[in-house]
Amino acid sequence: MRLKVLKISEHQSKRNPDFRFKYVFFKSLDNGKSYRTCISEEFRNYRWWRDVKVGDILEVNDNMIYKNLIDADTIPKIITETEENNNGNKI
Repeated sequence: MRLKVLKISEHQSKRNPDFRFKYVFFKSLDNGKSYRTCISEEFRNYRWWRDVKVGDILEVNDNMIYKNLIDADTIPKIITETEENNNGNKI
């Protein structure tokens, strides 16, 4: 599924004030639905998400999505606009 990153917001944990995490909000380019994931630098899977920024277009495995939540263990592929256009698809 292709997703566009709309917003990244950072929050402090209520249980541990030293722990911070980020919500990443997406809009699907395939079906128009909204999705989100939650990531933190404290976890190993953050390495897959650290280069993601607002405006990026990503491709993720559909099997790693439950309702509107994307499993942070999925490995997103960042797609540039040129790659997207070379495939003949509209952005």
